[in-house]
Amino acid sequence: APASTFRDGPAPLSAVVSDPDGTSVGELLVWVENGYLDTLEFAWWSDDPPERLPSPECVRVARK
Repeated sequence: APASTFRDGPAPLSAVVSDPDGTSVGELLVWVENGYLDTLEFAWWSDDPPERLPSPECVRVARK
């Protein structure tokens, strides 16, 4: 696949994660190196860590 145009570091995206009720519970942080995905972090906003990554339908992505 071709490399993205994003520079190295965090991608300029907002990826908010919601629970099934629509409540925001965290965010995904996408890190890029040399135009490709380097790291994906799931930052949650509660005391209980998630057991798995969220399903795509629970993520709202917007460009910053």
